[in-house]
Amino acid sequence: MNAEEKEYRRLYPDLVENGGILNWARNLLSQIPTIEVNGFGSGTNYAHVQSGARSGQIYRGADERRFDFDLWEEGKVLAHGEHTEFEVVVQVIKTWVTSAKSAGDFEREAGFVKARINHPRTSLKPGAYLVSGRTLKKI
Repeated sequence: MNAEEKEYRRLYPDLVENGGILNWARNLLSQIPTIEVNGFGSGTNYAHVQSGARSGQIYRGADERRFDFDLWEEGKVLAHGEHTEFEVVVQVIKTWVTSAKSAGDFEREAGFVKARINHPRTSLKPGAYLVSGRTLKKI
């Protein structure tokens, strides 16, 4: 067993026990037939959960125990978050894909979810270039 495998087993014994992110998410959501759970590769590190126009993605952190996730609607990411407990993340995504709550509602209800609309906007600095069509415009 290499060092990476040992670290994975140390940080994620529950994932090892439950067959990875994809398998565990499928098991936790199997009672809801309108929810699709898919992934790629071995399913160890990623799962995609969808119902209708809403979806969520779950990724495993590498250097520390952490599950990162995004909440999407109609192809647009509306929120992201992270948590150390997989079942908490799956519950958030389950609620997201089966409800009409907004990303802002999730941010207010769960401090670890950040709605994109509430993020500070980046400001253009003087001297920066802005790409417009096929041209560069200096700000």
